[in-house]
Amino acid sequence: MNKFKLSIFLFLLSFFEPVSSNELDHPFDVHQQKIVNKIEFMEGCKKENIKFTCLTHSELKVCSEYGVDACGIKYIYSYQLNNWIQTESELESKSIIK
Repeated sequence: MNKFKLSIFLFLLSFFEPVSSNELDHPFDVHQQKIVNKIEFMEGCKKENIKFTCLTHSELKVCSEYGVDACGIKYIYSYQLNNWIQTESELESKSIIK
């Protein structure tokens, strides 16, 4: 039974690509670059004007949610299903309040 549980765990782990805490020390790791590509495409904001703050760490001590300040606009990106998804933006929040 334990081998079965281990097999399931390893199978599920294969779908997870965490951002290691070492990667957080580098300003633009592979995961952050994916977010930068999206923001550059959608907003025209250049990489040098984009700042990251890790908002949530998973149990594995990896960043699973970033706060991103891009050219003065704030976004929240969450890691879901092997992709970084924009879950909130400052513009969306302001339009809801109005």
